[in-house]
Amino acid sequence: MALPSSWTLNLGTIDVEQKLYSKESFFRGVYSAWLHSLGDENDCVHGHAYFCDLTGFSFKHQLYLTIDDIRFFATLLQKAFPSRFKGIYYYNMTSFAEVSFQLLMPLLSKKFKERTHLCGNNLEKMYKIFPKEILPTLYLPDDYKGDNAGTVQEMAAKYKAELHLPKNRDRILSETGPAFSYDKSKKDKDAQQASFRKLNID
Repeated sequence: MALPSSWTLNLGTIDVEQKLYSKESFFRGVYSAWLHSLGDENDCVHGHAYFCDLTGFSFKHQLYLTIDDIRFFATLLQKAFPSRFKGIYYYNMTSFAEVSFQLLMPLLSKKFKERTHLCGNNLEKMYKIFPKEILPTLYLPDDYKGDNAGTVQEMAAKYKAELHLPKNRDRILSETGPAFSYDKSKKDKDAQQASFRKLNID
């Protein structure tokens, strides 16, 4: 059985001081990565799941991600991202991350709430969802000798290189440019709303 595409997120490493990149650049980077994933057939067919490590998430991170930011991401993921959300699994949640989590939950639909999981600091629970061979070495047992995804730094460098390939960069710039923009003021209020049948391939 094919697995959903897996993303490893560490929100505690965000540059909240904005010394390396601005907040706008951070959001652009996240959205660019999401758009790039749509070129992956496995992601489109089998969906995507998130391993979210909250180690190091502090009061500064809580202030960095405002309620408007959280609402934006919740709306984007649920209503504007054409891929199948299979679940998000939170690891090592801090007390400050708990506050942001409580702000997020009311914004999620029933389906998304059911696919949101708190796993404490127990990696064994995560291994049942994310096979060890696709995880970075940071989350693997010291005695594990099997395949892995490399270090977090190696994974980030590889993904960054993919994003900067001309074909990928040009597509992302095109799909975030004026040709795909939406002007709400020009919406025909009397237009008939289309309906779509769900493709169920779970």
